[in-house]
Amino acid sequence: MRGVSAADMTRLCGFAHQTTVDRLEAGRLPRSNDVLERYLAALASPLHLPPELALTAEQVALLRRLYQAQRAHRPEAAEASALAISTRNLLLDHCPPALAPLVRQLGETPYPALIFDDFWFDHAINGTLCNVFDIQRTPIAGTTRLRLPDLFYQRWEMWHSIGIKIPRDSPLRQGYVLSDAFFLPLTLQAFFQDPRIALHLFGAPIRGQSLPFKLTIPSQVQLRQPGGYTTTYALAVWLPDSDHTARVVGDLRDPAIYYAADHDAAR
Repeated sequence: MRGVSAADMTRLCGFAHQTTVDRLEAGRLPRSNDVLERYLAALASPLHLPPELALTAEQVALLRRLYQAQRAHRPEAAEASALAISTRNLLLDHCPPALAPLVRQLGETPYPALIFDDFWFDHAINGTLCNVFDIQRTPIAGTTRLRLPDLFYQRWEMWHSIGIKIPRDSPLRQGYVLSDAFFLPLTLQAFFQDPRIALHLFGAPIRGQSLPFKLTIPSQVQLRQPGGYTTTYALAVWLPDSDHTARVVGDLRDPAIYYAADHDAAR
């Protein structure tokens, strides 16, 4: 409306890159008040704009209040919590006492199960889950533990619960009558349909069969992370929802635990 381009605003504000203006105008709040103040000052300056187009003092104050109100709701605590989470928290030599019962429960459950955090990242899965979905494992040199194939969790999507639904041939995705009502088509095409994430937990029904389960979350533990943030770890268990499923799973029980940390060398 004021005839000032993003390139003009970048110059008037003294920003090094136009992306600063682009992000601000797209609604991405800057971390620094200085970015907003320089932007408002440029739009309010009679040296840059005709007097009838320059922002008034009242308009500047209104925009500043709106910005501060949005900043107050910014999920900075969630971002910091994500940075504080380590996949090594569940390993025996790192496991805090509060999480030990959850890990023990994972190993004791006779059904497919895993432990995940607030952000739906999986930290550990049990051997029963591996057997149900016919996932092969190999020894870890110098330890008694086994690990999943390198290709199995080579990308973050495979350790994230959304990865079980997104790929085109996933039976979970096919279970939705109107899948586009649940999954953004652009995201599907641009990112998640990469064939390299085909080898994920629920990529195919067990041995060609359809086994009904009921997902339950019997246990949750809150852990205080470095920096004072709290993360919730939860145990998810797939309970057999038919006699046939119970019989099949009973033959595939395996209390072994497989940890995301074994596939997260770079942390």
